[in-house]
Amino acid sequence: RLDKNFSLSFVKQLSTKILSQLKQENYPNYIFLDLGSANIQEIKDALKEKQIFILDHHLPQNIENDFIHINPHLFGNNGDLEISGSGIVYFLSKTINFENKNLSCLAIIGAIGDMQEKKGFTGLNNEILQDSIDSNKIEIHTGLRMFGSYTRPLYKLLQYSTDPYIPGITGNEESTLKFLENLKIDKEKKLFELNEEETKSLVTAIILQRLGSESSPEDVLGKIYLLKDEPEDSIIKDCRE
Repeated sequence: RLDKNFSLSFVKQLSTKILSQLKQENYPNYIFLDLGSANIQEIKDALKEKQIFILDHHLPQNIENDFIHINPHLFGNNGDLEISGSGIVYFLSKTINFENKNLSCLAIIGAIGDMQEKKGFTGLNNEILQDSIDSNKIEIHTGLRMFGSYTRPLYKLLQYSTDPYIPGITGNEESTLKFLENLKIDKEKKLFELNEEETKSLVTAIILQRLGSESSPEDVLGKIYLLKDEPEDSIIKDCRE
């Protein structure tokens, strides 16, 4: 939106080799996203004449620096639970240009990817979620909290389900097929394709299957975050996907 030129590099982690490569580049500004807070000394040594921005949510090194350093831990927020790296980037982008509020759903996807959704969000992630709802980008449903509801046939969805874990079903294809056959539900259907009666029947059967395993129905049902701009059968309709 600002029509600025930039060069983008993806790295798994910062190393002296990568920093020495960056040192050879002739850019005045370097922005480290979702990493850098634990490498302040190395960045100082390698890029001392550059303007450095670090947008990260991991625990930072306690080393004096003159970077633009945005990290929740520096402001009393929990970077492990309350906001992800993409959330930090989102807040800065919204501050630069309020139109970027309609990108808030990307920060929600990032928070889910960082395992920060625990039957709902806390802290700053809640604020981002509200922006996503206000921007008409995300809608929240209650349903089976399973990874693959838009991409896997039911028998694979159940067989690979570890959250929630289903005793006798998880990891066992034969039992899964028999389970669905007893419910008279097409094994090739996807979860989102089930009608209301089939959904109720499946949920009840899963809860009964889990009885005695120190579980509760709340472990099975939860909030589902859907991207409103994606068509109903899109493989990335569900933010967990």
